[in-house]
Amino acid sequence: RHTRHLEFRLQLRAIDAALPKDVYATARRYYIDTVTTHSVAVKRVRFSGKSRDVALTYEERDGVVWLITIHPLKRRQLESRVHSGRWRKV
Repeated sequence: RHTRHLEFRLQLRAIDAALPKDVYATARRYYIDTVTTHSVAVKRVRFSGKSRDVALTYEERDGVVWLITIHPLKRRQLESRVHSGRWRKV
């Protein structure tokens, strides 16, 4: 399942609607956001003609996975969030 916010972000950022499920299923890096307690999957994908890391935020509730939002990470953003302790590797 996914949120309306995710639908809005997909449209706003012109992201293929299939990408969130792909990132969730095949990401090689998974984190917990220590501020929001949401889970984050990160995968390198082709985005806007470049190879970029994309972060998918999701939450599991009552056995159902809710895809919340997706966005390309800026350079060093992943490293910064891990180093600061905001994202903790699962």
